[in-house]
Amino acid sequence: MIKKIKLDNGLELILNQDKSIHRSYADLYVKAGGFDTKFYYDGKYYEQPYGIAHFLEHYLLENSMYGNIVSYFDKEYIRSDGSTGIYDTRYYIDTVHDFKDSLLKLLNTINCPIFDSKKIQGTKQPIIAEINKKNDSKYQKLYAKVFQSVFKNKVFNINLGSINDINSISINDIKLFHDAFYQPSNQILVLTGNFDDNIVDTVKEFYDDLKKEYKSLKKIDIKEPKKVVKKDLIVNSIINSNLLIISFKIDLTQLSPLEKNKLDYYMGYIYEFNFGVKSTLSNYLIDKGLTNFDIRFTYNPSYIKKYAFCSLEVDTDKMDEVLKLLFETIKNLELNEETFNKWINNQIIRLINKYENIGSITANYLDNMFSYDLEQYDDLSFVKSLNLDELKKIISKIDLTNYSIVKHIN
Repeated sequence: MIKKIKLDNGLELILNQDKSIHRSYADLYVKAGGFDTKFYYDGKYYEQPYGIAHFLEHYLLENSMYGNIVSYFDKEYIRSDGSTGIYDTRYYIDTVHDFKDSLLKLLNTINCPIFDSKKIQGTKQPIIAEINKKNDSKYQKLYAKVFQSVFKNKVFNINLGSINDINSISINDIKLFHDAFYQPSNQILVLTGNFDDNIVDTVKEFYDDLKKEYKSLKKIDIKEPKKVVKKDLIVNSIINSNLLIISFKIDLTQLSPLEKNKLDYYMGYIYEFNFGVKSTLSNYLIDKGLTNFDIRFTYNPSYIKKYAFCSLEVDTDKMDEVLKLLFETIKNLELNEETFNKWINNQIIRLINKYENIGSITANYLDNMFSYDLEQYDDLSFVKSLNLDELKKIISKIDLTNYSIVKHIN
């Protein structure tokens, strides 16, 4: 059973205790990610380089009071690492021993940094190498153009930033970012598995002992237009194949948080039985030699708040013919009880297997919270509540005429 507690300092605690297992997990989420480069702190406006949230994540992990904390934990047989998303940064530990002590070390690492201008260059070099590796990828270059045709705001590889961004980051920049965003009221601490009943007291005592002064933080909402940036785009000779990509920019503002969550499931059903490996369209395209590969599908509800990104991608030399077939299928989606019930049964089996791991329950709860502002995890009763009539109702609220067509011609 997931339990949520909010401390007086604003820190949110999410607890999912199970003493029947050996493992214990701690995930510390800071609500700051790739998009958080413009903000007001203590009433003053600041604008910082792209990539600063990811940079700070690396710096904190590599330069803690314990040295490189990931290496430190590794020697103790404790899994640990960090990751940066568009809207949040995550730090975690996963252990079967000394959980309380390890948790305190993690909290110290993230909340009590040691800032040293001499060490900042050591953090820059591997990140710059990562950026160069991304820049060398031809597919990365192509998909950057795909996303630029859909979104006005930069969303593709936003977390890394550019080499110029990284080189411009100073020690004062990351100090400011940490002061502004790493406040307890902007953190979520998630504890899962086998931990002591008094763990909340341990956490509260740690934060009380920080005795830091926290100032006001105001994030700036990203304004994104409803329409795609470009309806049609032809790109030449980036990769060694001809590729047709239709990308839909789906306005989610007409949907409730619960409907947004359910849409994520329903899009999986729509893809599987209309465009997937066993679908009539996929078999037709392969039988007629219009493609040699499956139709690839992407659905992401959280690149930018309010808009989902959905794409269909086909390797083909007959782009106009395939495009016509894709739109005919979209217009006349195959939605029937037989295939839907088969899909529901598969979802139930998948969920039962997935939730053998207690960490999966908490992870799903957090996904729902970050993606949909929905505080629940998807249990069996939720999956069994999915139905075809509701699917049709939700799909009717979506504008599938708001798309961008990118044709890559080799």
